[in-house]
Amino acid sequence: MARDTLRIQGYLEQRFGTTVQVSDDDARRYFEAHPGEFMRDGMPLRFEDVEEAARRGASNERLRASIAQWMSDLRARAEVVVMPPVP
Repeated sequence: MARDTLRIQGYLEQRFGTTVQVSDDDARRYFEAHPGEFMRDGMPLRFEDVEEAARRGASNERLRASIAQWMSDLRARAEVVVMPPVP
């Protein structure tokens, strides 16, 4: 199972890359949409102080959306049967 997981992760990295470039506006929108991720001691942090983390979050979110869209497109073109995990 671990080998399959690593193979899948490798394919996804090859197909989509490990990061997706995001604009300044995308990073700011992510920051504003996820305020709970950018708090310290119950106080909100300034965007300028967490911009890099907001960029990573926006990039990861866009990457997940790209993979989800790709999988949806694949399922629309073929019959896909998802087997339950073996206990």
